[in-house]
Amino acid sequence: MLDKSAVMELLALVEKNSVRSEIEELLENCVAEQSSVRLEAFIQHKVLMDDTPVDLLQDLTESVHQHMIALQESLFELRTTMLQSLNERYHVDLVQLAPPDLIEDYYHLELDEALAFIAARYSHLSDSDLVTVCHTLHNSVHRAGEITQGIRLVRQMLEYVFDWTEALSISAVQDYWRVTQKQAPYSRIH
Repeated sequence: MLDKSAVMELLALVEKNSVRSEIEELLENCVAEQSSVRLEAFIQHKVLMDDTPVDLLQDLTESVHQHMIALQESLFELRTTMLQSLNERYHVDLVQLAPPDLIEDYYHLELDEALAFIAARYSHLSDSDLVTVCHTLHNSVHRAGEITQGIRLVRQMLEYVFDWTEALSISAVQDYWRVTQKQAPYSRIH
């Protein structure tokens, strides 16, 4: 049989997992809506409720950071899939038009310039091939724009969470300092 402390730890773990699930859903909604308003309201509500907000914000920071990493990986996968597909199907190499070090600028790829580059370098492609390549590029660049917007929004949310975490950590240290000063004030040495 579980003792009372084990039951309390189990309940705390269940609550933490519940909040973590709520946070994940919240992040998905914020990215889908392209707005951080819900996250900001969630944080403000939790801070006002004062149920261990620093711990919660640290968990939230981790979740937001993981979400950002997932979006960045998705952007790299999108680029890689597009490059591999065009290379395998049409023997077209567009790495220089979409370098990995400029991944977050990938959505700025100008389709007209890319198509002119392809037509000039790969004369073996038929008109229908060029249309298919253009369509593939268009879809990939459009999706890259959506993902990049999500990354920027999640970065903004991460900054917001960092700011709250830092502010509440400083406040907690100041509160602790005040309490310890009241309990054992330092004597002045002359």
